[in-house]
Amino acid sequence: MITIVIPTYNEREVIISTIDKIILTLGKTYKYEIIVTDDDSPDKTWELVQKTYKGNSSVKVLRRVKKKKGLAPSVIEAFEKSKGDVLVVTDADAQHDLSKIPALIENSKNADIVIGSRFIPGGSVKGWSKSRIFISKVAALMAKPLLNQNVSDPMSGFFLIKKKLYNKIKKDINPEGYKLLLEFLFVAPYVRLSEVPYRFGLRKKGESKLGGKVIKEYLKMLIRELWSQYGKFIRFCIVGGSGVVVNIGLLYLLTEFGGLYYLFSSALAIETSIITNFILNNYWTWKNKHKGFFNRLVKFNLVSLVALVINIGILFFMTEIMGVWYILSNLIGILISMLINFWFNDKWTFKK
Repeated sequence: MITIVIPTYNEREVIISTIDKIILTLGKTYKYEIIVTDDDSPDKTWELVQKTYKGNSSVKVLRRVKKKKGLAPSVIEAFEKSKGDVLVVTDADAQHDLSKIPALIENSKNADIVIGSRFIPGGSVKGWSKSRIFISKVAALMAKPLLNQNVSDPMSGFFLIKKKLYNKIKKDINPEGYKLLLEFLFVAPYVRLSEVPYRFGLRKKGESKLGGKVIKEYLKMLIRELWSQYGKFIRFCIVGGSGVVVNIGLLYLLTEFGGLYYLFSSALAIETSIITNFILNNYWTWKNKHKGFFNRLVKFNLVSLVALVINIGILFFMTEIMGVWYILSNLIGILISMLINFWFNDKWTFKK
């Protein structure tokens, strides 16, 4: 069975023609249900659909009163109440080429997610301004580094997902914003994908939902995913920066006010910064509260020593052998040693 989900908010002017087109497209070929999930529209979109299709059991309405508004939570609620094995999402404004729904369904035989794409051969957008096209492509480019598969149109609102996959990943979904497909791709990065080209048409009636709120929610989603994927490394870098402050500060205090020889001060400062880095990484970066604290501290010291030797080795080789400016050599050495430091600590020191 196929479930077609149409999220709506103030779509009274277009919703009936959209549903009629879907019914005509699917005909008697497929067993289906159409779920209009409405965020209690002031224009009573939900009421119009209920009255128009009163005798049609295939068309259902979810009126979402006093619930969290937005496209994503609206679609998720419809998914939870759906009966289909295959779930298709489309907008109410008929800008999506509804004649492509059978193609989405056919492609799902060999894919878990099928995406209606505007940006592969055969796909296009109609009537968009250059600025709108630019915004859309920039948004897609911003998302691609966070995706593990090559997807031409991760921002698409016209897509199919199998119910079996949805049930598997739903506990990890953060249903916010307007780009639900992107959330699915983040949560299920290695699923089988397929793309179907379609022409994105002009909205004939009603108002577009694109605005500042949509852009804000999208940016929040990207930041959340960036932190999810790279948060550990970002925290590691922050801790490393704090270690530099501890190192330099203690070196200065011990030398200038403690009266110690600067090399001895440096050795104490380095070891102190390693210990403070270890404590912060242990409890914040890796959130490791298991036994073996001192064992991990020894490992962390060893890894730090290896990273320091690599840093000095790169500095010497690039400066003395290759003739690279010593500042640039040192920066490259710091970057490479930092990556090695992180990898060994992640795989060895803090491995649970």
